Amino acid sequence: MNIMRQKNREGFTLLEAVAAISILGLALSLAAPAAKRMIKNREAGECRESRIRIQTVIQADKAQREDLDSSFQELLEDYTERYGQFCPSGGEFIWEEEKGRFDENRLFVRCSIHK
Repeated sequence: MNIMRQKNREGFTLLEAVAAISILGLALSLAAPAAKRMIKNREAGECRESRIRIQTVIQADKAQREDLDSSFQELLEDYTERYGQFCPSGGEFIWEEEKGRFDENRLFVRCSIHK
């Protein structure tokens, strides 16, 4: 009789296995949306850094070389091709002009997804 009881105590019971799987499923269901938000925030940050970097390079190049007749959009496309700056979410970069507080023209690189 004692041998029979030892054999029954080895391993997990079905109830214990179901409970463990349920707890893991609950933990994953709570973690998935947070992970998705983290990925989106990381992509938006990479896009912002790329836009700032390429905007700075183009404005400096344009300021140093007044002989450039290309539009900012053409320069943007050229630099994007050359340096591989891109939006990880698949957005496209465009130049956008805004009026500042003192009516000066301000140029920005915008992303079609992250604005």
